[in-house]
Amino acid sequence: MRLTPAANSDAPDFGVSVAEDGDTVTLSFDLERIAAFRSTFGDDVFVEVAVRYVEERAVALSAHDELWLWKEAVLAHVY
Repeated sequence: MRLTPAANSDAPDFGVSVAEDGDTVTLSFDLERIAAFRSTFGDDVFVEVAVRYVEERAVALSAHDELWLWKEAVLAHVY
């Protein structure tokens, strides 16, 4: 399953986004969206979806060195 933002939205519905601006890559968390997603789908689904998303973005942006940190940041929002 390919994870994409909702229609007419610039951020995924689960509250984690990776944006590229020139040479800078930013990992952002929308705490309200994360809380809403977790309350609807549960912690395990949030972790699975968010980790898969950051893995896809890391590959797309050739940000392999940052991937471990991005995964840890996602997990920190649950555990």
